[in-house]
Amino acid sequence: MTETVAKVEVDSDLIALFVVEVDTAAPRLQELVLSIEADGAGPSDAEDAMRIAHSLKGAARIVGLTEIVATLHAAEDALSSAQGGRALSPAEIQALLRLVDLLVELTRVSVSDFARWLARKRGALEEVQGVLRRSNEPRVATVVVKHPPERESVPVPSATPEARALRLSADSVSRLLGLAGETVVEARRLHAWSRSTAAVERAHAHVVARASDVRNRARSNDDSGLASLVDQLVADVEAANRLLAEARDGATQGLQRLLDAGERLYHESLRARQRPFAQVLVSIRRHVRDTARALGKSAKLDVAGAATPVDGDVLGPVEAILQHLITNALDHGLEAPAARAELGKPTQGTVAVELRHARGQLSLHVTDDGRGIDHEKIRAAVIAKGLIDEVTARSLGRAELLEMLFLPGFSTAKELSVHSGRGVGLDAVRSECARIGGRVSIVSEVGKFTRFELTLPVTRVVVRALLVRIAGDVYALPLAHAGRVVRIAMADVHNSEGRDYVEFDGENVGVIRADEVLEVGRSLERPEHLTLVLLGEWGARYGLAVDAALGEDDLVVRPLDPRLGRVADVGAAALLADGSPTLVLDVADLLLSMEKFSRRRGATLLRGVAAPPNGVGRKRVLVVDDSMTVRAVQRQLLTSRGYDVDEAADGVEAWSILRAGAYHLAVVDVDMPRMNGLELVRAVRADRRLARLPVVIVSYKEGDEDRARGMEAGANQYLAKGSFHDEQLANAVRGLIGDGA
Repeated sequence: MTETVAKVEVDSDLIALFVVEVDTAAPRLQELVLSIEADGAGPSDAEDAMRIAHSLKGAARIVGLTEIVATLHAAEDALSSAQGGRALSPAEIQALLRLVDLLVELTRVSVSDFARWLARKRGALEEVQGVLRRSNEPRVATVVVKHPPERESVPVPSATPEARALRLSADSVSRLLGLAGETVVEARRLHAWSRSTAAVERAHAHVVARASDVRNRARSNDDSGLASLVDQLVADVEAANRLLAEARDGATQGLQRLLDAGERLYHESLRARQRPFAQVLVSIRRHVRDTARALGKSAKLDVAGAATPVDGDVLGPVEAILQHLITNALDHGLEAPAARAELGKPTQGTVAVELRHARGQLSLHVTDDGRGIDHEKIRAAVIAKGLIDEVTARSLGRAELLEMLFLPGFSTAKELSVHSGRGVGLDAVRSECARIGGRVSIVSEVGKFTRFELTLPVTRVVVRALLVRIAGDVYALPLAHAGRVVRIAMADVHNSEGRDYVEFDGENVGVIRADEVLEVGRSLERPEHLTLVLLGEWGARYGLAVDAALGEDDLVVRPLDPRLGRVADVGAAALLADGSPTLVLDVADLLLSMEKFSRRRGATLLRGVAAPPNGVGRKRVLVVDDSMTVRAVQRQLLTSRGYDVDEAADGVEAWSILRAGAYHLAVVDVDMPRMNGLELVRAVRADRRLARLPVVIVSYKEGDEDRARGMEAGANQYLAKGSFHDEQLANAVRGLIGDGA
């Protein structure tokens, strides 16, 4: 029988972006489906899964994969009904997992084989669609998936015989951990209070001394009655003191036991959220094997720290990050076997992954023994792409050049491949690290190795933080985003065009007072020395001047009450060891506020970075969408027409960027995490400075009611995402703000 292959027109660059997006989203979608199966369809899990399906559907529609669009649409409908409270059937769960398998399989297909793969999988996709669609209709019969998943089964480590499993939702464990943290805080506070009985003992000694003095005077005056009365008073006070001492000792012992129990409860709750790093290694090992073979290379994976416990909320993103980094190492790092033999290296390359705990955080290193990174190639690419002027580029050091690899769309690859070379992988790694509160850097030596060094939180519930005092109050800065703390003399602070800065590591670092940028009052009155917390990366680094650095602590963070809305520069709240509340600052938001603050003060002093012109030159547009693929399409469409385009992955990020910068128009999606598009548009219209900013909503929701809601929120135009393939978006932007230049 001859296989019929439908003609599918695909853009290789868009396919690569779509593959990256699927590679990141599919593991999370599988995790959510399994969670729904185990614990029931909670509104949060169902909503998150539906959002992933919707985002992938929009991306697939852009690429032109109609079969994938239809299947994801059916999945979205099923998850939407689950969000409304309907329990998903076993058949639906199986169908959703089969869809995940197909998506993962799709990421391994070359662009040239896409049409053939779709033809082979059309039956499987239609079967999944049928199960999900029939499951949403009233019925009596049970519908099952006919064929088992084709994916090779992966063994999951089973519990030890003596271990008994109890299923708890992640939210339940998070609440338990929060209560454990509060118990520890209260126990510490009571323990400190118990030591205050020393003041009572001093008061007792003073009373006894005064009583003795009165008694001596009474005896000298031969007043036996008064002396006897004082003797009795002294005896009563001493008896009361003995009772107080016994009570104090008992309370101290009890409080110490409470503190110990609270600490154990806290750490046990933390362990309940953790899983061994080894759980992600089965898929990672398979990834190394398959990718190396596809590239015609030989590679092995060395792992250290497989037993290291990792919070479940962190482990998923870590797996996605490793997928990117290992693909990068295999494609760009390791040489082909013949080339390695000529260099005197083993023909089989090595990718080493090491995970360990360090200073209350996770330290993850991914190292390959390949060709290393040629810094001069990066310098040449930076100049060729016009990212930095040639004079500045020539002055960049190795560490600064390596930072350029994380820029969106940046690549030194001469040839594009299905695996990498389009500059999306490392940008995705940094974005994912930042999303979970981590950071990443690169160390490399040409001809020897490349190592990615990641610092990640042990858990997203407990944050290792640097405590600082600002205007008399204590604030917390997540340690993963707080750089070095330095103390400098005021004589080393220079001023140019109204801005303070210091020279640090060969870079001009802007100095901004924390009390001013946070608008919390004034605390620093030009002292002889400043305490600076270095924030940001090269080229956008600032020194936050604080009253004092108070040390580090582990804080159980709590989200702010939703009724407060988005609080600028603040990410969460926590309780300190003494029971007092503190605010955990959002460093990414804070950096945007600092940039905005510095622009108000004058031109930027950071090398190679210029403040945007006020109303001259190319017009600036902000594209807001949680799909990397959709953002890329919109950026390409608008930049080709002369506009400068910046991107934001959700409403919260967009809101911070809009408040910090100057834009002529925003293109906004509707369904996004943290703050959706309608909420963002309403916030823009309520802001006095941004109220007149033109906004175009571009959404997959094409109904009249959806369009009406968008216009009522304040959008100037409402377009369907299917319009990307024609001139509607470009014409809408041009009609609102004119041509790009």
